[in-house]
Amino acid sequence: MGSEMCIRDRYKHARTVLAAWGCKLPDIALVRDALKGLMRNHVAAYGDEVLAPERKRPFFRKHELAMLAMLDSRSVSAWSPALHDCMRCAVCFARCTGARKAELTADGGCHYYSRAHLTWYHGATPLAPTPANIRRATRLRIRPAASKADPFNIHWGSLEMWFDVVPGEHMSVAVALQSMELAYPCSPEAREAYPLVFDPARAGATPPPAVSRAWLDHKLRAILASIMDPADAEERSWHSWRVTLACSLRAARDSKHPDGRSLDLVKVFGRWRSDAAVELYGRLDADAYAGHVSASLAADAASINASGTAAAMQSVDPPLFESMAAEQEDAEASASTDDEGNDEPRSDPPAAPREVAPQKHAPRRTKGPLSK
Repeated sequence: MGSEMCIRDRYKHARTVLAAWGCKLPDIALVRDALKGLMRNHVAAYGDEVLAPERKRPFFRKHELAMLAMLDSRSVSAWSPALHDCMRCAVCFARCTGARKAELTADGGCHYYSRAHLTWYHGATPLAPTPANIRRATRLRIRPAASKADPFNIHWGSLEMWFDVVPGEHMSVAVALQSMELAYPCSPEAREAYPLVFDPARAGATPPPAVSRAWLDHKLRAILASIMDPADAEERSWHSWRVTLACSLRAARDSKHPDGRSLDLVKVFGRWRSDAAVELYGRLDADAYAGHVSASLAADAASINASGTAAAMQSVDPPLFESMAAEQEDAEASASTDDEGNDEPRSDPPAAPREVAPQKHAPRRTKGPLSK
């Protein structure tokens, strides 16, 4: 209630100040009615649970191992070996980076991750992206893509993510992307448009198109249906990878971090825009970043209790807009149930009838002190 009062008071203050300059803002009652109407329309379009604060649960180590076993054994029905490999790369990428679904798809509202976001290193030396160089690389740098929380990539675009190439490491994104790059080589000129997640059935095009959100949801549901019961699968979605990263960081305990990684560090890896996160990132070098990732991959999110999971989730995502975005993604995933993995982006649901608040005639504009 305190934040609501603060917003109301600030609006009233802004309305008073701007009125002195001849700019008349609507009465707060009209603004409140308009916002309620927008929320009603949103619920009508996406379902009555879209604004609920419930969040998805993390994947546990047993789930991760079951996914890898299924993908490595090529046992998903009707999937090609290449599709198994591409989805293995996608889940490893999400597990290590906490990437949102929108950052991997063509219809996510922001530019998707492409090969141009990857830079391979041998030791401290950056390498040209040739197959021979990629094969001998020992470290991977990933430049963050724009996201819903940072749509212009102003805050996190220059703050790189670092990963060591460690053969045999659990869900290593560096190893997965190294294999993908060698299996599907591309010229340096094509890297900007070559998506990290693509349908191998359409890999004949150079570059192949990025997949849609419906395609990614459909593939993940096919995996979850084979490794867990429907009730557990219902509690998880692509957004669960962000929760998994947060919880596994909290579960990564060692002599320097007896209580797990700090919540501020979780914010760094979730790329949450906060002063503390940016300040902490400035103290992380490539070795430290890669070390935290490896520690998280060795930890099990299941070891975190309910209160710890809630705290980690609050730190990996801003509490309002991120959670609403996650719920909207879940609603879109439900809406795509009958899409059968079609790679064409779905059209937006029909808008609900507009609710128009009663209008008053605007008062005559008066000249402010700066008008001449």
